[in-house]
Amino acid sequence: MSELNLSMLQQLAEKMDDDTDTDSNDTSSMLEGNKSENLRKASAAMQDLYQFVPGDLIQWKPMLQNRIQPAYGEPVVVIEALTEPLIDSSNDSGSPYFREPLDIVVGELDSDDDFLLWHLDSRRMEHFKIS
Repeated sequence: MSELNLSMLQQLAEKMDDDTDTDSNDTSSMLEGNKSENLRKASAAMQDLYQFVPGDLIQWKPMLQNRIQPAYGEPVVVIEALTEPLIDSSNDSGSPYFREPLDIVVGELDSDDDFLLWHLDSRRMEHFKIS
């Protein structure tokens, strides 16, 4: 490779490093503020507890859905509020489900109108808001 080409490649690499550092710092500082705010909101929402009884329609709280089903914004019906939460011990500490207290049983209709039951952490749920 000629000296000219090597020099041009080095300059280009330095320019890309400079641009990347500037862009990533700007972006990360913007996201850090938003992420910090969202962390505080999610933490506060997790601590805002509701009492649910069989027959209540409930939904995920914003930012607290940790399972695929039920879907965000979709109502489920409370079947049972467990007095003693179930703790799934099959997950290790690297899982977000590790020692999650599953203290509520809810039901929903799937796309085939089959009634499915789910065990969930009630701290992640709120009353369904009819719009």
